[in-house]
Amino acid sequence: MCRQKHGLKVIPREMTSFTPLLNREAGSKNDPASLSLGRDSTENARQIAQFSQKDAQVLIFVYSQSV
Repeated sequence: MCRQKHGLKVIPREMTSFTPLLNREAGSKNDPASLSLGRDSTENARQIAQFSQKDAQVLIFVYSQSV
C-alpha cells in the first residue's frame, strides 16, 4: 500500500469545525478569536457561550433531547 511505503499516518482529530474571527474592537482581549466545534457537546456549549449564554443553554437542551 502506498501510505505504508511513504509513511502516511492518519491522526483522527476531535475538532470538526474551526472558524477564525476578526475581533470587533481592535486590541480587545475580551472578544473570542475563534469558534471551534467538535464531538464533545460540553465543549461545544462552552465555545458557543463565548458569544451567547442563552444559545449555549439551548444547545445543551437540544443535545439532551437527541439522545
